[in-house]
Amino acid sequence: MFAQIPQDSTALNEVVNKEKSIVVMDSTDNEQENDASEESYNFKMQKSTTKAIVYSLIFPGLGQVYTENYWKVPIFAGAAGTLVYFIADNWSKYNGKVDEIAVIDSRIDDLEMQISLIEENGEDVPSELNYALSVAEDSLDLQKRWKELYRDNRDLSGLYLMGVYLIATVDAYAGAHLFDFNVDENLAFAVLPNIRRGVTLNLYYKF
Repeated sequence: MFAQIPQDSTALNEVVNKEKSIVVMDSTDNEQENDASEESYNFKMQKSTTKAIVYSLIFPGLGQVYTENYWKVPIFAGAAGTLVYFIADNWSKYNGKVDEIAVIDSRIDDLEMQISLIEENGEDVPSELNYALSVAEDSLDLQKRWKELYRDNRDLSGLYLMGVYLIATVDAYAGAHLFDFNVDENLAFAVLPNIRRGVTLNLYYKF
């Protein structure tokens, strides 16, 4: 009916030692849990998202260097460098057309003044002057259209450059966040065409 109390001192010592070992194991488990919780609480990211953003805003690709995504550097840096070249080239051509238009405007003013003086004197205007004026006006119209084209190309390249900056900054920000996470090689994303939906994003996991 009742548990038998060991009479032998050796058996009694064994019971006491078992109880002590249980207490020690419990305290050890508690310490390990506390250490794990402290480690998770004191977790610090290796890459700063602020630095990643600042580097990307300096020039696209620097943020990827900071987050160690080196294969993306030539993509962002190359795109930004190409667009900067297009902006500078179109801006230079635009300014060149502005100067040419000023010269043509001055030429037209001179021709119109000569024709006006001739007409005031009651003389016939030479056909050469009328032809020169017509050519100058056609040239002015053409140069204005080229000027507008270079201006539009410059502005469009600037918009594209802003897009590259934005994408590079977002990518660097995400890279800094994900730097401390382990990426499972069995997990993958894929963008595939779909007959009904057009394009779908698929998630694959290999067990």
